[in-house]
Amino acid sequence: MGVMLSPYAGGSGFATLYLPDAMAAGVDVDRGDVPMAATSNFGLEQNILANDTTQALVHILLVKSGACASVAGGTITVNAPAGAHVTYFSTQGLPTSSQMADIAAPKPAAVLYDVTPGAALDLTIDVPGCTTAPAGTAWNGMTLTGQVTTMATEPGDNAAALIVVLQ
Repeated sequence: MGVMLSPYAGGSGFATLYLPDAMAAGVDVDRGDVPMAATSNFGLEQNILANDTTQALVHILLVKSGACASVAGGTITVNAPAGAHVTYFSTQGLPTSSQMADIAAPKPAAVLYDVTPGAALDLTIDVPGCTTAPAGTAWNGMTLTGQVTTMATEPGDNAAALIVVLQ
Protein backbone atom coordinates (compact mmCIF):
# COMPACT_ATOMS: atom_id res chain seq x y z
CA MET A 1 0.00 0.00 0.00
CA GLY A 2 1.41 3.41 -1.01
CA VAL A 3 1.73 6.56 1.05
CA MET A 4 -0.21 9.73 0.11
CA LEU A 5 2.12 12.57 -0.89
CA SER A 6 0.80 16.18 -0.76
CA PRO A 7 4.09 18.05 -0.94
CA TYR A 8 4.76 21.72 -1.19
CA ALA A 9 7.93 23.73 -0.87
CA GLY A 10 8.52 27.32 0.08
CA GLY A 11 11.02 29.59 1.68
CA SER A 12 11.99 33.17 2.27
CA GLY A 13 12.27 34.91 -1.08
CA PHE A 14 10.60 32.09 -3.03
CA ALA A 15 7.02 31.40 -4.06
CA THR A 16 5.24 28.45 -2.49
CA LEU A 17 5.24 25.53 -4.93
CA TYR A 18 2.38 23.01 -4.76
CA LEU A 19 2.79 19.62 -6.42
CA PRO A 20 -0.01 17.24 -7.47
CA ASP A 21 -1.15 14.81 -4.78
CA ALA A 22 0.04 11.27 -5.50
CA MET A 23 0.31 7.84 -3.97
CA ALA A 24 3.91 6.65 -3.78
CA ALA A 25 4.15 3.50 -5.91
CA GLY A 26 7.58 2.54 -4.60
CA VAL A 27 10.59 3.69 -2.64
CA ASP A 28 11.79 6.13 -5.32
CA VAL A 29 9.55 9.01 -6.36
CA ASP A 30 10.97 11.47 -8.88
CA ARG A 31 9.09 14.75 -9.33
CA GLY A 32 11.64 15.84 -11.94
CA ASP A 33 13.21 19.27 -12.32
CA VAL A 34 10.68 21.68 -10.81
CA PRO A 35 11.53 25.40 -10.71
CA MET A 36 10.68 27.64 -7.76
CA ALA A 37 10.06 31.25 -8.70
CA ALA A 38 11.56 34.09 -6.69
CA THR A 39 8.90 36.29 -5.10
CA SER A 40 10.51 39.29 -6.86
CA ASN A 41 9.33 37.72 -10.16
CA PHE A 42 5.78 37.80 -8.83
CA GLY A 43 6.18 41.48 -7.86
CA LEU A 44 7.21 42.29 -11.44
CA GLU A 45 4.28 40.28 -12.77
CA GLN A 46 1.86 42.10 -10.47
CA ASN A 47 3.06 45.39 -11.94
CA ILE A 48 2.70 44.13 -15.53
CA LEU A 49 -0.75 42.64 -14.89
CA ALA A 50 -1.95 45.53 -12.67
CA ASN A 51 -3.62 42.98 -10.42
CA ASP A 52 -4.86 43.48 -6.86
CA THR A 53 -1.77 42.85 -4.71
CA THR A 54 -3.93 41.42 -1.89
CA GLN A 55 -4.83 38.61 -4.28
CA ALA A 56 -2.65 35.68 -5.33
CA LEU A 57 -0.70 34.96 -8.48
CA VAL A 58 -0.41 31.30 -9.45
CA HIS A 59 2.12 30.03 -12.00
CA ILE A 60 0.86 27.09 -14.04
CA LEU A 61 3.59 24.67 -15.13
CA LEU A 62 2.56 22.08 -17.72
CA VAL A 63 4.61 18.88 -17.82
CA LYS A 64 4.48 17.17 -21.22
CA SER A 65 4.58 13.38 -21.24
CA GLY A 66 3.54 10.50 -23.49
CA ALA A 67 1.97 11.68 -26.75
CA CYS A 68 1.82 15.32 -25.60
CA ALA A 69 4.64 16.96 -27.56
CA SER A 70 3.60 20.64 -27.51
CA VAL A 71 1.38 23.02 -25.54
CA ALA A 72 1.34 25.67 -28.30
CA GLY A 73 -2.18 26.87 -29.01
CA GLY A 74 -3.54 25.55 -25.72
CA THR A 75 -5.92 27.42 -23.45
CA ILE A 76 -6.68 27.51 -19.75
CA THR A 77 -10.17 28.45 -18.61
CA VAL A 78 -10.68 29.52 -15.00
CA ASN A 79 -13.99 28.05 -13.81
CA ALA A 80 -13.39 29.10 -10.18
CA PRO A 81 -12.75 31.18 -8.21
CA ALA A 82 -14.82 34.00 -9.64
CA GLY A 83 -12.82 37.09 -10.62
CA ALA A 84 -9.61 35.19 -11.40
CA HIS A 85 -7.97 35.72 -14.80
CA VAL A 86 -5.34 33.93 -16.89
CA THR A 87 -2.62 35.15 -19.24
CA TYR A 88 0.20 33.26 -20.94
CA PHE A 89 3.95 33.70 -20.79
CA SER A 90 5.71 34.85 -23.93
CA THR A 91 8.83 33.04 -25.07
CA GLN A 92 10.73 35.97 -23.49
CA GLY A 93 9.32 34.97 -20.08
CA LEU A 94 6.87 37.85 -19.60
CA PRO A 95 3.17 37.33 -18.80
CA THR A 96 2.03 39.31 -21.83
CA SER A 97 0.81 36.77 -24.39
CA SER A 98 -2.76 36.01 -25.40
CA GLN A 99 -1.71 32.54 -26.65
CA MET A 100 -0.03 29.59 -24.99
CA ALA A 101 3.42 28.93 -26.46
CA ASP A 102 5.90 26.09 -26.11
CA ILE A 103 8.43 27.40 -23.62
CA ALA A 104 11.56 25.46 -22.78
CA ALA A 105 10.87 23.40 -19.67
CA PRO A 106 10.82 23.77 -16.81
CA LYS A 107 9.14 27.19 -16.99
CA PRO A 108 5.54 28.20 -16.42
CA ALA A 109 3.20 28.39 -19.42
CA ALA A 110 0.63 30.68 -17.80
CA VAL A 111 -0.17 32.77 -14.74
CA LEU A 112 -3.49 33.09 -12.95
CA TYR A 113 -4.02 36.43 -11.24
CA ASP A 114 -6.56 38.09 -8.96
CA VAL A 115 -6.99 34.71 -7.24
CA THR A 116 -8.38 34.74 -3.69
CA PRO A 117 -5.57 33.30 -1.50
CA GLY A 118 -6.43 29.78 -0.41
CA ALA A 119 -9.33 29.42 -2.86
CA ALA A 120 -9.88 26.09 -4.56
CA LEU A 121 -8.92 26.22 -8.22
CA ASP A 122 -11.13 24.76 -10.91
CA LEU A 123 -9.40 24.94 -14.28
CA THR A 124 -10.10 23.52 -17.71
CA ILE A 125 -6.87 22.93 -19.63
CA ASP A 126 -7.33 22.37 -23.35
CA VAL A 127 -4.18 21.60 -25.33
CA PRO A 128 -4.49 20.16 -28.87
CA GLY A 129 -3.21 16.58 -28.92
CA CYS A 130 -2.91 16.39 -25.12
CA THR A 131 -5.10 15.46 -22.18
CA THR A 132 -4.71 16.17 -18.48
CA ALA A 133 -3.45 13.06 -16.75
CA PRO A 134 -6.45 11.56 -14.92
CA ALA A 135 -6.54 10.19 -11.39
CA GLY A 136 -4.77 6.84 -11.27
CA THR A 137 -2.10 7.76 -13.83
CA ALA A 138 1.34 6.35 -12.98
CA TRP A 139 4.15 8.86 -13.45
CA ASN A 140 7.76 8.83 -12.16
CA GLY A 141 7.19 6.28 -9.39
CA MET A 142 3.85 7.61 -8.17
CA THR A 143 0.17 7.34 -8.95
CA LEU A 144 -1.47 10.73 -9.51
CA THR A 145 -4.72 11.31 -7.61
CA GLY A 146 -5.97 14.25 -9.69
CA GLN A 147 -6.14 16.43 -6.56
CA VAL A 148 -4.01 19.42 -5.66
CA THR A 149 -3.44 20.69 -2.15
CA THR A 150 -3.92 24.44 -1.92
CA MET A 151 -3.77 26.70 1.11
CA ALA A 152 -3.44 30.34 1.95
CA THR A 153 0.16 31.47 1.84
CA GLU A 154 1.81 33.55 4.55
CA PRO A 155 0.57 37.14 4.94
CA GLY A 156 2.09 39.28 2.21
CA ASP A 157 3.21 36.22 0.22
CA ASN A 158 0.35 35.31 -2.10
CA ALA A 159 2.47 33.68 -4.78
CA ALA A 160 2.12 30.01 -5.68
CA ALA A 161 2.83 27.56 -8.49
CA LEU A 162 0.89 24.54 -9.66
CA ILE A 163 2.15 21.58 -11.71
CA VAL A 164 -0.22 19.86 -14.20
CA VAL A 165 0.86 16.69 -16.03
CA LEU A 166 -0.34 16.37 -19.64
CA GLN A 167 -0.19 13.19 -21.70
